[in-house]
Amino acid sequence: MAYEILVANLAIGNVIRDAKSFQIPSMMQIGTKEGMILMDQSLAKLVKDKVISYEHGYARAENKKLIMKPV
Repeated sequence: MAYEILVANLAIGNVIRDAKSFQIPSMMQIGTKEGMILMDQSLAKLVKDKVISYEHGYARAENKKLIMKPV
């Protein structure tokens, strides 16, 4: 299962309140220590762990650069 987790911390709340939601993905990348994960990061891990095929992960990824073809 691929998933995305957004933790509603103070910084995320401020971004939403200020109508700057375009900043949320980069904040989620920074917030991995708090448990945040982007869908593309989850897909990349599933491909790396060979749970899903490269083609399946690549087709569904928004940022295709994160999906690495297995060697």
